[in-house]
Amino acid sequence: MKFANVRELKAKTSEMLRTVERGNTVLVTTHGRPTAMLVPVTEDDIEDALLAYSPTLRKKIEEGLKDIRAGRTMRLADYKATRVKKKARTA
Repeated sequence: MKFANVRELKAKTSEMLRTVERGNTVLVTTHGRPTAMLVPVTEDDIEDALLAYSPTLRKKIEEGLKDIRAGRTMRLADYKATRVKKKARTA
């Protein structure tokens, strides 16, 4: 693991990113205290990161799962048919 303060990160951002791309982690400090970590990620990691760091997204997924369990769902074809009918009425 590499350590860098904010000034070093600002001056050597590209170098730090190359370090991370090679599979290493960079711990960023501010006034000697850890404030952030630059960690390698893959495309597969992005979904996990979104779920881990987005309370809003997690809440929406939980709400959707509750709707499924409660039977408050409809087939996509039925939804599209409903939308077409609504558009025809408003036109």
